[in-house]
Amino acid sequence: MENQTNSSNNYQPRIFKKKLISLLKTLFLLAIGFVSGYFYRSKTEIKTPSRKTQIENLVNTSQVQTTIQEQNATSTANCKVYKDPEGNFSYKYPNDLFFKINQTQQMVFFYSNPDLIENKSEETEKALFYIQVSIYPKSSYKTLKEKQAQGDASVYELAEFKDSQGRLWVSSGPVWSQGDSSNYTVETNYKDKYYHISSQAYGKNLEKYLKKELIIQNGNSYDVTPLLEEHAKLIKNILSTFEFTN
Repeated sequence: MENQTNSSNNYQPRIFKKKLISLLKTLFLLAIGFVSGYFYRSKTEIKTPSRKTQIENLVNTSQVQTTIQEQNATSTANCKVYKDPEGNFSYKYPNDLFFKINQTQQMVFFYSNPDLIENKSEETEKALFYIQVSIYPKSSYKTLKEKQAQGDASVYELAEFKDSQGRLWVSSGPVWSQGDSSNYTVETNYKDKYYHISSQAYGKNLEKYLKKELIIQNGNSYDVTPLLEEHAKLIKNILSTFEFTN
């Protein structure tokens, strides 16, 4: 009887140990599952932005696009419009400039200050640049390419470019002229006519206006590359706003 009691007492601890081990295994597996699920969820959240974040990103993108559009609108608003007296064309020029027309040669001279607009003899002394637009019938016009083919020395570094509206222009120059001047010629055809545009920029006056050195002296020689580049840039910007109104 005593032996049976001892066997029963020894059997009960063994059962308890097995249950405890089984319980610990279950808890261990649950812990692993919880940790795995946590990391998986964290990675998923990082890879996939929430709906709120997506909306915020869309709003931010819209704000950036709106800002760019506003800047473009402001840039256009800050330009004045020159209209051909005969109604053939118009173009925009910087808001801080003023012009005077030389009626004899149909040149439009631009100045940085209206007080500088005085008599004709001082046009080239005080103006920044001029623009002269001549219109010719297509049938009787000799293009810059044709002139170059015929050996015309007035055609210099012939090139082609497209303005912001995708229109093709052919240019000659710019080239350094007498004194501190830069000459630039461009042309394009519209319908049955050719528009021939000549421009001359005056280096010293343009330097003061842009507040940068455009004619650089190197010993006995001069580097006028900055002047030529600024002149071409200025005219190309104006040509991008050129409108045919006839």
